[in-house]
Amino acid sequence: MLKRFLHLFTISYKLVIFFLFKPKSIRIFIHNILRYVRSYGVIGFLKIYLGKVKGLVYGSALFATQYGEWLKKYEPSKRTEIKFINNFIKNQKKLPNFSIIISTYGNLNTYIKTSLDSVLNQSYPHWDVCIVDNNSSSKETREILEDFATKDKRFRIIYLQESISISKALNLGIENSKHEFITFLGKEDVYDRDALYEFAKIISEKDDADIIYSDEDKINQNESDLNLTLNQIGLLSY
Repeated sequence: MLKRFLHLFTISYKLVIFFLFKPKSIRIFIHNILRYVRSYGVIGFLKIYLGKVKGLVYGSALFATQYGEWLKKYEPSKRTEIKFINNFIKNQKKLPNFSIIISTYGNLNTYIKTSLDSVLNQSYPHWDVCIVDNNSSSKETREILEDFATKDKRFRIIYLQESISISKALNLGIENSKHEFITFLGKEDVYDRDALYEFAKIISEKDDADIIYSDEDKINQNESDLNLTLNQIGLLSY
């Protein structure tokens, strides 16, 4: 009970601070409430809202504890992990290769380096990245992209002079991909260090699978978990 109370207090505190220092967010919050009310009515909105709050307060604190315990038990140490991966690569006749498609636009300086670092730090090395820069407005963003492309030739950049839709940008990335297995990385997302290794292992074991997918965790800028194992069929799917 104490854990649930502390979790609720933390959420309430963060919401208050968030709204105090980001007045624009209040307008967005109110706009979303009105949108839900128009779509579902007042009663429908209250049911949805209260259901989400109940699930957040009573579910996530308990699940976060269980999830943390599961990671401690099953996540391999870096030393053990390297041994597993080296053995896997050595014993495979054909290694899966991945093309990761990323579309960038706007000012992404806060996030894009972290996203690309998560690819560069993958424990499984057989990948390349096709970045479709959708006419980014930030010079700093382009400098970050160029820096990655310079230090690792697996990063390739396609610069667009005019903005296009995200779907067209991703399709362009697919057209310029080099490998059989294609996946995507959102401009504000990160991969777990073993993401591609786990998929390579599954592909080698289940070569007749129609689809392979992962879950995702929601994290903040400090990479602290907010919501865990959501949206099982997301960007990291093949």
